Amino acid sequence: MHERERSVVSVGLWSGTTNASYAYYSNGTILGHNFYGSTGFPKFGHGYIIGCGLNLTTMIAIYTINGRLLYPIWSNKQLQAQVDELEELMNKFNLDE
Repeated sequence: MHERERSVVSVGLWSGTTNASYAYYSNGTILGHNFYGSTGFPKFGHGYIIGCGLNLTTMIAIYTINGRLLYPIWSNKQLQAQVDELEELMNKFNLDE
């Protein structure tokens, strides 16, 4: 089996097209829950280092290219509900210990 085939994490679905998944594609398109198909962001290719993060206090997502911060992408109040639900689950099962 080819290495790329073993690395697939979803069945037939692209990152950024499902609930609570986010993606920054090399063609400069950003996809995510409640934020679909924004183009015009910088393109990237082989050798670039792409970072993404979520500030759980402000609920603002960011992306970086080679350490350079891109404009914060979005904030998502619905994502806060998902984070709250996860925290509740962690507390219920003591997963944070």
